[in-house]
Amino acid sequence: PGEWPRSVTLCDTSGRPLGTWRTIWDLYYFWLDTLPRDPIAWFIVDSKTSANHLVDYRRDDVVTLHVVHASHLEPGTGRPMGEMRVSRQYVMERLDQWDAAVFLTKQQLSEVDTLLGPGTNRYVIPHGRFVPKTPPNLKRSSLHGVMLTSLNRRKQISHAIKAMNRVGRVGGGRLHDLRRQHALGEVVGLLGGGRAVGRGDLPGEGEA
Repeated sequence: PGEWPRSVTLCDTSGRPLGTWRTIWDLYYFWLDTLPRDPIAWFIVDSKTSANHLVDYRRDDVVTLHVVHASHLEPGTGRPMGEMRVSRQYVMERLDQWDAAVFLTKQQLSEVDTLLGPGTNRYVIPHGRFVPKTPPNLKRSSLHGVMLTSLNRRKQISHAIKAMNRVGRVGGGRLHDLRRQHALGEVVGLLGGGRAVGRGDLPGEGEA
């Protein structure tokens, strides 16, 4: 679009053009068309960025499933009739175009049905949990553990800190934080000095 429309041309190693597409996603769709079918292909899309494009990818020999990981609503706008996240709006308003839309909780599915109306292709598949029939024979305290996660707001690390504080209130854990140590440290401090959850410093450069 615009005064100088662009296109995408794919060339071989000699520089000979192999094909030209109007957009980069037209090239991606071409590549998806070349993937093997046996007799069909199953595409499980759990990236909201990819979902914005693959929601319109329809082929007779392809089954498309979208896994919705995070909330579809803007924080603080109320549930279930809150404001749709801009990044989720295009896909959520086209859920019926997927062969299946999978949610991780019954609550979110219920909220989507209330906000957008019910659909026949929506399912709930929660995260799997393998729970042993008897408690494992651990030599360490069951109140000690490690959480590994990327340090950004959508992971809601502060929620995990508050939960451990409520469950344990004992022990001597350490919060190792690379980028948000100051913010998360405030949460630990507000909970009484961090008995169940503490904070510690990672080794600096050159340290073991």
